[in-house]
Amino acid sequence: MCGIAGFCNYPKEEWYALINRMLDVMKHRGPDGKGVWRDDNREITLGHRRLSVIDLSQNGLQPMISGNGRFVISFNGEIYNTEELKKRFGIHRALRGYSDTEVLAEAIARADFEEVLKAARGMFALAVFDRKTGILRLARDRMGEKPLYYGFIDQGFYFSSDLLSFEQIGAFKGQLNTSALQVFFRLSYIPAPLTIYRNVYKVKQGHILTIKPPYNCQEAVTDTAYWKPADAALRGTADIFQGTEEEAAKELEKRLQMVIKSQMMADVPVGCFLSAGIDSSLVTAIMQSLSEKPVQTFTIGVSDNTNEACRAERIAKHLGTSHTELYVSDKDCLEEIPNLSRIYSEPFGDPTAVPSILLSKMAKQKVTVSLSGDGGDELFYGYTIYNSVCAAWNRNSKVPWKIRNVLGRYLEQGYPIAGKETFGYLLSSKDYMDMYERAASGRRLTDYLLKNCTGGGKNFLKTRDSENSLGMGNNLMLLDQQLFLPDSHMVKMDRASMSQSLETRAPLLDREIVEFAWRVPLKYKYGRKDGNKKILRDIVYKYIPKELLDMPKQGFMIPLYAWIRQGELNEWAKEQLSPSKIEREGILNEKAVSTVWKEFINTGSYSAWRCVWNILMYEQWQDFKNRDRMIKQEDAAELCCLVKEHNQIHVCQCL
Repeated sequence: MCGIAGFCNYPKEEWYALINRMLDVMKHRGPDGKGVWRDDNREITLGHRRLSVIDLSQNGLQPMISGNGRFVISFNGEIYNTEELKKRFGIHRALRGYSDTEVLAEAIARADFEEVLKAARGMFALAVFDRKTGILRLARDRMGEKPLYYGFIDQGFYFSSDLLSFEQIGAFKGQLNTSALQVFFRLSYIPAPLTIYRNVYKVKQGHILTIKPPYNCQEAVTDTAYWKPADAALRGTADIFQGTEEEAAKELEKRLQMVIKSQMMADVPVGCFLSAGIDSSLVTAIMQSLSEKPVQTFTIGVSDNTNEACRAERIAKHLGTSHTELYVSDKDCLEEIPNLSRIYSEPFGDPTAVPSILLSKMAKQKVTVSLSGDGGDELFYGYTIYNSVCAAWNRNSKVPWKIRNVLGRYLEQGYPIAGKETFGYLLSSKDYMDMYERAASGRRLTDYLLKNCTGGGKNFLKTRDSENSLGMGNNLMLLDQQLFLPDSHMVKMDRASMSQSLETRAPLLDREIVEFAWRVPLKYKYGRKDGNKKILRDIVYKYIPKELLDMPKQGFMIPLYAWIRQGELNEWAKEQLSPSKIEREGILNEKAVSTVWKEFINTGSYSAWRCVWNILMYEQWQDFKNRDRMIKQEDAAELCCLVKEHNQIHVCQCL
C-alpha cells in the first residue's frame, strides 16, 4: 500500500520542491521510501510513497519504468493475480524483481490499458504515463477501495492519493464546494466525483481518466468506465446460479478460499480484523484453515453492554488464532477525535471512524497487512434496512402518491427534526429508491442547516444506475455498492488504516466474489426465518458453532453520543457550535444549528444526534483547514527570515 502524486504544467525550477511537499503530507501512506520521476520535455512529474509489502528490495521502488522504456507507473494497491497476468500477456522475460507493480507495467507495455485493468484482480489507484504519446492515465479499482483525487489549478493538472496534497500547491485557493457540503449533510459523506473543494474531484470506482497534452483544461480529460457495478449485476442476474443453496454455498466457499489465499501473500506479517460478526468471522475462519500457524487476529472493545470483544475472543479461541484484544478507554478515544480532519482531509460523518483508527493502531504493532470482512452486507443482503424499506414500500405504494404526499406533508409539519414526523416523511416518498434515501439519510435537514447553498438539493441516489429488471432488493444492494461502500465505508477503512501505515485487504470485494454474488439468487441471501446473509451463514457454520454467532450484531460504537450530550466532549461541542463562530463563517444557518443542538440536548433524538455530529465534523474540518494555513504562513515567514539572513534576499521576494 502506498501513496501517489503528480502533476503536469508546473514551472521547471519549482517542480522538485512541490512534489516533495505533496508526498511528505502523506508519509503515513508510505513510510518506507519516496521516489520521483520527471519528464522535462513534457513537464510531467510522478511521485510515490512506499509501504513495502511485496518485494522489499530496491527492485520494487517506484515510479517504475517498463522494460521497453515507454511507460512510467506510480501505483498504490495490490494485484493478486500476477501469475495469471504474466501468462495472459506473454511476460516471459526475467523481471528485475517480483513486485506486482512491475508485472502491471510489463502488461501495460504489451496490451491495451483497459484490457489490462479488466484482467487484473486487486485494489488500486494508479498513474501511467506514455512517454511516446504524452498521454497520462489515471485509474481506480472496481469497488473504490483505494482513493485518487485530481483537479485543474492555474493551467496545471494535479493528482494525489491524499486531498491534503492539494494544499501544498501555491495557486490552490481551497474554495469550499457548497454543493458537496449539502450532500455531506444529507449522506454524512461526500460521494465521488465531488470533494469538499471546488475544482478538485475524486476518480470514480472502476473508471479511467485519460489526460492528453497540453494538459491545461477540463477538455483534455476523457472519463470512461472499464467496469460498472450495474453491468456486473445485470450479467450476474442474467446468468443466475441454477443449483441448490447448498451447492451455491460450496461454490462460494471455493472461491473465497482461492481469494483469501491470494490475499494472504506478502513479505511482511499478515493478520485479520475479527469483530465477531458473520463477515469477519468467515474471513478469519477460512484464513486460519489455510494457514500452517495461528493467524494474528485483532479486536477492540469498551466496558459496556454493547461490547463484542468477549464474543470475538471465544470465536478466536475456537478457531485457534493468536488473538489480541484491547479495551480502549475514554481517553484513548478522545485523543483521536482531534485527528479526524487530518486523517480524512474533508468532512466525514461516520462516528465509527474513531474505533477504526484505534483498531488499526493496535494491529500495526504486530502486522503490516490485515484482512477484513468489509463488503459482506452490500453483497449478500446484510442490512436490515433493506427489509424495512421493501416492506414499507410494498405497503405504502398501494396508496396513490398524491394522497400519500398530502398526508405525509401534513404529518411532517411542525418541528423539522422531531422523530414523530419520520413516518410522514417516508410516506410521501415517490418510489422505493426515494424512500431508501429518506430512511438512510438526513435529507430533510439539509436546507434547514445551510444558509448559502448552491446545488438545489441534488438527489445523489438518482445519479447512480438502477435497473428495474433487478427488483427492489437487488437495486438497494446495487445502490450501496455504488455509493455507500466506495464513498463511505472504504473511505473510513482506508484512511483509518493508512493513518497507521497499515494495509487492509477486503477479500469479499475481490472481483471473483462480487461477480459471483450477483449470480446467487436473492432467496439464498435472505429468508424470513433465516435472516440476512443466509449463504454466508451456511459457510461459516461449518467452521464456527452456530451459538457463537447467532446473536444480534451490535458493532463497535464508542459512547460519543453520551460524551457530547453531557460528558467529556460537551464543552468542546458547544465551543464548535457557538453562534458567533457559525455566524462568522457564514455558511450554516446559526438559528438552525442552535435548534438542532437544543433538540439533541433536551430529547436525545437520534436524528438530532446524527446532525450534530455532522456539524461538528464540518466545524472541526474548518478549524483544521484554517489552522493548517496559519502554520504554513508562519513556516513561510520563518523560511523567508532565514533566507534573508543567509542570502541577503528581501523578505517580500519570498512571499
